[in-house]
This record gives sequence, C-alpha cells and structure tokens, in this order.
Amino acid sequence: EDAVLQGRCDLCGETSDGTLQECNQLSCTFAQCDEILYHQSCLDKFLRSNKLDKSRKTGFKCPRGCGRGSAFPSPCPGRIDKSHPIYPRNETKKLKAIPVEPPKNNKKEPA
Repeated sequence: EDAVLQGRCDLCGETSDGTLQECNQLSCTFAQCDEILYHQSCLDKFLRSNKLDKSRKTGFKCPRGCGRGSAFPSPCPGRIDKSHPIYPRNETKKLKAIPVEPPKNNKKEPA
C-alpha cells in the first residue's frame, strides 16, 4: 500500500506535501473517514491540545473536523488506528550517493 504524498491538512487547511515537509498519514476506525495527510507540526499541536504526548501514534480521537482549516462540518467520531509518518527525501544527497561511472574510452584501436 503506497502512502499518499500530497493532500490537504484538515487541521490548518493548507496543502500537505510529504515530498517537502514532514507529514503523517492517519487511518481512522470510522468507515466514512478517508486517510488524510496531516502536517506533523499540526498533528503535534493537536495532540498537545488534547493533553497527549506528541510521540503518540494511535488510539487518540481522529483530528478530522477539529481544526480551524477543516473541510468537514463536524468532528469525526472515530479513533486513529494506523499512523504512517512520511519524511521528505533529500534528492540531492541521493544523487551524490549514486556512483558515477568513469567515461568510456571511445578511441579506436590503431589499424
């Protein structure tokens, strides 16, 4: 199952992009609640506001419908049962790590 790398953080209402910022894709016990990609920083604030440790991964109330930027009219009744942290990948470091082959000698042998 592939993680969603882009979406809309339902807590702040801004675009969440896992390729650029640390995000967390949450899955909820409520059947009508789709997985949402939240900014990790927004999720940390949500957890703190509910007197939970920011390292908490599952078992807390679903944040959908709880933020000022929410697209939903009321809070979700479910609880978080899966958490998938997504960290931005540093493509430039990756490119440097790929070994570069030396150029091949294209000179023809003397006849």
